[in-house]
Amino acid sequence: MIAFLIDVGIFSNLFYTGFRFFKEPFELYLSYIPILILLPIFIIRYKFYTPSLYILIPLLLVGVFNVFVDNNTFSKFLKLYINLSVNLIFYQYVIQYYNYDIKLIIKKYLPPLI
Repeated sequence: MIAFLIDVGIFSNLFYTGFRFFKEPFELYLSYIPILILLPIFIIRYKFYTPSLYILIPLLLVGVFNVFVDNNTFSKFLKLYINLSVNLIFYQYVIQYYNYDIKLIIKKYLPPLI
């Protein structure tokens, strides 16, 4: 039963992206709730995949540079960078949760087609 709820949490994040609870002081969407619940569990259970830093660190450097040259505001950069980072980390933990079995992930995601 818990595995089913985790599956629902993981895949509901893909489908329920439009409903927003509030806009200020930050936007909280319905799809963030499974991430907020499952990410701490995954962090405790699985090892951090350090090669993801090869994606996050250059994005951080380029984003901060663009804030300094006034191509972007710090608040917009922070909003985008945190969202991208949390999703990247969450889905790398999802792949670890399914033991890197992409066929299983697709089978759970698209059961009628397989």
